[in-house]
Amino acid sequence: HPEIRDVLISGGDPLVMDNRKLESILENLRAIPSLDIVRIGTKIPVVLPQRITPELVAMLKRFHPLYMSIHFLHPAEITPEVIQACNMLADAGIPTFSQTVLLAGVND
Repeated sequence: HPEIRDVLISGGDPLVMDNRKLESILENLRAIPSLDIVRIGTKIPVVLPQRITPELVAMLKRFHPLYMSIHFLHPAEITPEVIQACNMLADAGIPTFSQTVLLAGVND
């Protein structure tokens, strides 16, 4: 369907997959000529920042333009390790943004 120009990889968490599986998905998506935007929705940089490795970042960088929507719930989640993980992504040219669900008594 050439009218599809934007894809969000989400559901569960795509960064839980091993690098080869995620790379295969991204390769298949990038083979679609009409696809302009590929986004990954994830909480992994927040809950498992050590998953954001130089190897993962180098692989993701190959699929520009690639955007990462990181799910934060509260500013207290922004630890030095999380900052380092997000900086690695940003330094690779991967735009990151936060998608936050508002929760009563947590972040309202």
